[in-house]
Amino acid sequence: MTQTALLPPAETETPTVPVKPGRLRGLRRTFAPIRQAHGIPKVMLWTGLVISALFVLVAIFAPLLAPYNFDQYTSGGKAFPKQGAPDGSHLFGTTVQSLDVLSRTIYGARTALEVMILAVVFSLIVGVLLGLLAGYFGGWLDRILVLVMDALFAFPYLLLAIVAGFVFSGIVGGGVVTAALSITVVYIPQYFRVVRSSALSAREALYVEAARAMGAKPSVVIRKYLFGNVVQSVPVITTMNAADAISTLAGLGFLGLGIQPTEAAEWGYDLQRAVDDVNAGMWWTATFPGIAIIIAILGFTLVGEGLNDVLNPTMRRRRITRVLIPARTSPRRVVTAAAPATAPAASPAEVKPVEAEPVQAEPAEAEPVKAEPAEAEPAEAETPAPEAVPEPEPQPEPEPEPEPASEPQPEPAPKPEAAPEQPAAPAKKAPAKKTAAAKKTTAAKKTAAKKTAAKKTAAKKATAKTTTTRTAAAKKSATTAKKTATAKKSAPARQNTNGKPAGPAADTSKEG
Repeated sequence: MTQTALLPPAETETPTVPVKPGRLRGLRRTFAPIRQAHGIPKVMLWTGLVISALFVLVAIFAPLLAPYNFDQYTSGGKAFPKQGAPDGSHLFGTTVQSLDVLSRTIYGARTALEVMILAVVFSLIVGVLLGLLAGYFGGWLDRILVLVMDALFAFPYLLLAIVAGFVFSGIVGGGVVTAALSITVVYIPQYFRVVRSSALSAREALYVEAARAMGAKPSVVIRKYLFGNVVQSVPVITTMNAADAISTLAGLGFLGLGIQPTEAAEWGYDLQRAVDDVNAGMWWTATFPGIAIIIAILGFTLVGEGLNDVLNPTMRRRRITRVLIPARTSPRRVVTAAAPATAPAASPAEVKPVEAEPVQAEPAEAEPVKAEPAEAEPAEAETPAPEAVPEPEPQPEPEPEPEPASEPQPEPAPKPEAAPEQPAAPAKKAPAKKTAAAKKTTAAKKTAAKKTAAKKTAAKKATAKTTTTRTAAAKKSATTAKKTATAKKSAPARQNTNGKPAGPAADTSKEG
């Protein structure tokens, strides 16, 4: 029996042929930014796409969805009621001209779609082409085109559309094409400015210089190398202009400069005819065309904003963040934990106040006032009126003086000695300490009150002493005056006894 070795199978070489990307792969690469979008841009984009798709479907299938034609006012040989309210046969009611509002609203979507597509396509073709030529060639062509576009861009949109409508109505006539051309003139400068600025920066790139060096014609360079790099922002402008075209068309129709009512149904014209109806109480003729305008503009605006965020790498992954509102909390409760028994916290009452030792000043001896004895006055002598004693001037509060020795200050009562503390349970230590501290505080207060009373008493005594001194001085002055008067009265008696004149005459004779 022979053993056979198992050999690995031989590898077959396959020719390496470059794989050409298919159409599906190219579409995937084109829609890759949309698939990678998240959050707000994705929501906006898909919401706008859904609304815009519904608008387009209603416009395309208008003949199938509308119960009547846009200018039909009879059915089965019977005329529609004028100013009829919404009912089963006319869901949105009828106008003053007996026209069905629902049918005109649906056909108005078709008219708006036609004008929007024509205006966007015309302005896109003309604006992009002129922008590429001006950006690539430059020179006098660039200066002329920039001057013309700036002049057009300076006009307000609606005013420029009105002027263009007057011009084209005399050439083409009133209709869908005239309205589309008048709106086209408004949007050409926008495409021109965006594409020209991109072409000016792209023509200096290395790949464009290489194509020129290889002998490529200007048409080839513009078509193959510039066009694909300068139209990246064009889709965003297109969707925004689509929404603006609907509002501009409605404005022209409201002013009576849009499409003729016999050619197509138009929302702006219906709003203009419904102004008088609203004043008469007919709300349905203006409500439904107005809602249709709002929904159509909203859909294309959301598409444009969503594309702008999706094509922008910095905003592509912007997500919807949750806004967290803080919960309503109850007021905080202050919880105080009990202090341990081993180390109680010192309370303000337990703090022992520092007692100030009273300073006892030695009392100064009061000097006795020596009063001179008054002489006896004769009965016949008249007592002169005593001089008025001046009132003591108010003086500042004198400093407290010590009490005299004759009236010693009563000594404060001795403090009762605290009873010796007896050992108690550890839980009762805190109340005993508080009681002792309270007693010491009370004693300190009493001592301070006694000191204050002593100071007041000393001040009163000093004031009384000063008054007594002044009274004694006044009495002394009165006594001296009495003595002088008595001496004057006794002088004539001495002159009669001796036979000599007394007084100033005698003194004069002696001196002579």
